[in-house]
Amino acid sequence: ICSRNTPYSFFAKRGTVNKLVMYYQGGGACWDYFTCETLQTFDSSVQPSDNPNLATAGFADASNPLNPFRDWNVVFVSYCSGDVHLGDAEATYTDTESPSTTTIQHRGFVNAKVAEKWAREHFVNPEQVFVTGSS
Repeated sequence: ICSRNTPYSFFAKRGTVNKLVMYYQGGGACWDYFTCETLQTFDSSVQPSDNPNLATAGFADASNPLNPFRDWNVVFVSYCSGDVHLGDAEATYTDTESPSTTTIQHRGFVNAKVAEKWAREHFVNPEQVFVTGSS
């Protein structure tokens, strides 16, 4: 699940060679009420625009003959948990200036494991795996 209990999803794009890119989306982190609620420094849900099948730049540019990944399979590990893909906890943060609280589902580790398991089941024994991401 995403940080605010919305559904988690990841995306996959089939290529034409037995090679795999695992791409971990960036998006900011939060660790207290100020960063999680006031600033909202991270993406809190998966958006349709995250789908790499809609992307046409970088590793997703299949029309660029100089793109070494243009024919590769891609698993796009979406980010919506405010924990840099590392969390597995629910956290309640309190505003230091009021009695307000916010509860965040830091489930990035769990979400990434789901995407990685799916990749292992659907792209069996790839010749190469390239792990990358952004921030």
